[in-house]
Amino acid sequence: MSRSLQRRLTPFAVALSQQLRDTYLRLVRDVIEKGESKNDDEYGEYLDDKSITALGVLQTIGTLILTLESTPEVLLHMETILMPRHRHHSCQQDCTTSSTRSSRSSTAARSQPKRYRQPCGWAFERIYQTYKGGAELYLEDMLPALENFVNYGAQSLIVNKQHLDAVVDIVRTIFQDDKGGGAGAKLADASWAEAVMLSLRGHIDEYIPVFIQLAMHHLVSDEPKVKSYRTYLMEVVINAIYYNPRLAMHVLESNGWTNKFLSLWFSNIDNFTRVHDKKLAIVAIVELLSLQAHEIPVSVQQGWPRLLTGIVRPFSRPCQLPSRVSGPSTWSQMLTCVDREEVTKEDNYEVFRRR
Repeated sequence: MSRSLQRRLTPFAVALSQQLRDTYLRLVRDVIEKGESKNDDEYGEYLDDKSITALGVLQTIGTLILTLESTPEVLLHMETILMPRHRHHSCQQDCTTSSTRSSRSSTAARSQPKRYRQPCGWAFERIYQTYKGGAELYLEDMLPALENFVNYGAQSLIVNKQHLDAVVDIVRTIFQDDKGGGAGAKLADASWAEAVMLSLRGHIDEYIPVFIQLAMHHLVSDEPKVKSYRTYLMEVVINAIYYNPRLAMHVLESNGWTNKFLSLWFSNIDNFTRVHDKKLAIVAIVELLSLQAHEIPVSVQQGWPRLLTGIVRPFSRPCQLPSRVSGPSTWSQMLTCVDREEVTKEDNYEVFRRR
């Protein structure tokens, strides 16, 4: 109903969002009070029922926000109304089920405005604390909100070293976690690292070696990887090259990875089918072509002319055009495709040496 009645809904949006907020907070308070009874069997069933209801409230709020995207002044007012919901919920971790936590993160992703204000900085800190408190497996649900913090809050992150360290720590934690998350969390993490480098270009030089080392550790390992995950890992390094080709080449060469990575990249360049994949490959190759002769690593000088072939290759295959799907649903569909993909081994690394 909210989708089809946008014009009529706008005058009532603030009051409606306030009512939804109050309903949500009441549900949370009821769950907390019920939990104090210590009756585990009864409380579990009660919690499930209330969580489903709370999920419906959150989804309604998300739909309302998406419907009013064209009215930023209304969204600004709604943000101040909905912030107590985020504060109250984040302070009551013990009553949060997986589904409620997931929907909260997804709704937060939609509700972030295209401007970065102090409440958003507070929300980022709470998301980070929740993430470090045992919610690493929900990174793909948090990712849309985290990407908005980087995309629209770049200037604030640049001057806030604590927040910037937290951003990098999220990337590092998932890449180094061998126990949980699986392909979904690793895929989300690679996308998160990519968003950080693209949005903060020129301001995070000290973290670029960390991103390259984390991605290359998985790329050169013998662990089986689905094609999409391997492509995302390569794009972390490609983004580092686009960010600063001299720094990226230095890190790769000092670890003996230059030939391995370039060979892997160019032997799999046909897997870069999205519009973004192709644009990223082209601009990164352009950055490499801008290097002076003495800046080209010795290990790949013989195959360096292959860059010209690589920059033409993305134009020879059609692009997969993106569809207009909401953030959380896009991730859900992507992860379903990942589960169905064929697991592949690494290709040989000597391709780039050939003339």
